[in-house]
Amino acid sequence: PTLIVHYAKWCGHCKHFVKPFNKFAEETGKRIDEENQKLLEKGSNQELYPQILFVAIDCATVKGPCSEAKISSYPTVLSYNMGEKQQKFKGASIKKVTEFVKSKYFSPENLRPAGGMVSMDVAAKNVSAVPQ
Repeated sequence: PTLIVHYAKWCGHCKHFVKPFNKFAEETGKRIDEENQKLLEKGSNQELYPQILFVAIDCATVKGPCSEAKISSYPTVLSYNMGEKQQKFKGASIKKVTEFVKSKYFSPENLRPAGGMVSMDVAAKNVSAVPQ
């Protein structure tokens, strides 16, 4: 799973969104690691929660991915799973995004066999732009 926040540094709403988004990304990465460690200690079928990749793109600086994704308002968060777009949050609120992540990725039906899981590190720590 991947969550991409599209924002602009000049956008007032974005200034209030990106910092909590980065904090949420860091906390979520830690929570996934902790939950997976508990599951591994229990030895229950070795199923784990998938890691989530968090990305932030400053559309004022990096225009290509933003125009490709047809971003028309900031902040906009897109969620992808296995390369397919799942959800789009225009004028996103951090509350909506956190509720989505918790309901979508922290439920028992989202456990994956450990052998088939690709592990990714949380990537939104202090991200201001993603190079094209």
